[in-house]
Amino acid sequence: MARRHGGYDYDTVPGGYDPQGPRGPGRFRQRLAALRSPRIGEARDFFTALFDFRFDVPVATRLIRGLYAVIIALAALWALGIVIGGFSSGVVSGLIALLIVAPLVFVALTAGGRIALELVVVLFRIGDDLREIRNRPRR
Repeated sequence: MARRHGGYDYDTVPGGYDPQGPRGPGRFRQRLAALRSPRIGEARDFFTALFDFRFDVPVATRLIRGLYAVIIALAALWALGIVIGGFSSGVVSGLIALLIVAPLVFVALTAGGRIALELVVVLFRIGDDLREIRNRPRR
């Protein structure tokens, strides 16, 4: 079982237990290095893939999270517009827009965007699997 202190698992720390505690000076440097190195590598890999003229590495799968955030923001703005339009027509239509129409539109747009993005991810995974099958040694 992992030893925990303050929500931190010491068995996952390289070298085991940290005698200075979770907020010791050595712990800060380790956390800072863990935060920096993967993200810098990911950014470098992203720009390398972006300017890859052979199209060996797909870029779209790396943009999916950002596109999903944009879809959610646009759906929220659309729902807000529906609520504002409803209240500009009257109080009753505003309440109907606020309680019924806007949430349904938000959920429908978010679900539709999510489904579309998942289809893109599935297509890229199919391509990766086909590439693996093609590169397997023949029996």
